[in-house]
Amino acid sequence: MKKILSLSLLSLIMTLILTTNATASSFLPTSGWEPEFDYDWWYNYVVEPGEGLKYGYPNCYAYALNYKKYPDTSYNFSEDECQPGLFAHDNGDPRSNFMQYSGTLSEKLEAAFFADMEALGRSAKKVNKYSTASDRHYKIVLFIDEDEGEYHFLRQDETGYWSQKPNQYRNIEIFDSNGDYIVDPDTALLTYGRLNYDKRVNYYEIYYK
Repeated sequence: MKKILSLSLLSLIMTLILTTNATASSFLPTSGWEPEFDYDWWYNYVVEPGEGLKYGYPNCYAYALNYKKYPDTSYNFSEDECQPGLFAHDNGDPRSNFMQYSGTLSEKLEAAFFADMEALGRSAKKVNKYSTASDRHYKIVLFIDEDEGEYHFLRQDETGYWSQKPNQYRNIEIFDSNGDYIVDPDTALLTYGRLNYDKRVNYYEIYYK
């Protein structure tokens, strides 16, 4: 009970910060269909040191799509499972789901992402970050660390801020690795250990589901 109360209090504090930390004019446009930033809702899907598996391993990709579990099922994501291409053609080897595409890392990831959106029945397209997403759509963005061959997704929330799930073991955050709130992903520092997501691929709008 103590942990639940403390989490709820933390969520309230974060909500107050989100609504007062930046002026509306500083945010990138929103459509009104952005997901809620719900720290408590995602907390049970965090694997904490010494606690072992709680429910599953949703990563940055799952978070950008707003999936804690495999969509329309009670099936939890296993470790390293939710990679671009999973929903279009899961072949049992998560990273090969996008590596099978031709081209650069950016092109592979983007092709796998669009294939997933089609398989999930969710419309998606590339957009400018200054555009307003279409009705019932919200914006996400893809960055890569080209040297390490890794990727990272962020999404825009109803507050106007952008949030992320740094990895499958951590809870969601509305700040970058420098501790700054993410108002514009292009100015965010996304460096975690050896990984430096310093190349932005594209912004996309996706159907809210």
